[in-house]
Amino acid sequence: MKENTWLMLKLLQKGRREMDKKEILKKMKALTSKTVDQGATEAEAIAAAYLLKNLQDKYQVTLTELDVTEAEYVTKDFDCGVTSYYRSPMHRVINCFASIRRFCKIKGICRGNKLEFFGEPHNVENALYMISMIRNAMDIEFNRYMTTEEYQYERAFASPNSIRATFHNAMAERISKRLKQMAREMDRVANENASKSSNGVSLVVVADQQLAHHHKLLYPNLRTRRTSNTQNVGGARQAGRSAGDRTSLNRGVGSGSNGSTLALGRG
Repeated sequence: MKENTWLMLKLLQKGRREMDKKEILKKMKALTSKTVDQGATEAEAIAAAYLLKNLQDKYQVTLTELDVTEAEYVTKDFDCGVTSYYRSPMHRVINCFASIRRFCKIKGICRGNKLEFFGEPHNVENALYMISMIRNAMDIEFNRYMTTEEYQYERAFASPNSIRATFHNAMAERISKRLKQMAREMDRVANENASKSSNGVSLVVVADQQLAHHHKLLYPNLRTRRTSNTQNVGGARQAGRSAGDRTSLNRGVGSGSNGSTLALGRG
């Protein structure tokens, strides 16, 4: 009984501290609007800046932490069907879905033949751009492969759909592995340079936790579903992997949290 009472008190105290911290962060945010440009007098602006500095020093919190803990999230869909028909089979770009989620710092689910992206607005836009570009690259590369003698030879013992599926699966698998490698490197650099929250946790970790928490609230009963891909045409498989290696993943200027997005093209 005593142990249960002690645990309840600890949880209440933790909840109160979290609430106090959020109120402090919001107050700090409000103080930043007290500027001469926003209509405040010079004396009011100086007083607000002084109070803001005192709050930061006293509670060891920053406005960056507020941006992380109070982030806004959006949901957007991507039509992943091979055609616009609602019962169309999925395009094999879906095999890059997990790696794109990791790279762009978003969450996502599959609804029928649509992919749903969830996260901060700039990250969701980056993810939509990436999956669209990867899909286009996969289709362009397969169209090139169809003009080769190797493709014509494989048509003698394999169906066009089987060749296409093998090529696309192999290309998506290779691009996905490359994206995951890039994501791991970005995470390593981000964690080395990240600021700390008021409780000493990296803000990169805090941001990931906040994203997972809000997605869990949206889908409390979400379950993972495993799928398998058949790749049984040797030449198309090798050609798809080579296409995945050729596809350049060049960093371009964008609006992501890391200041960049990806531009896909031939290497």
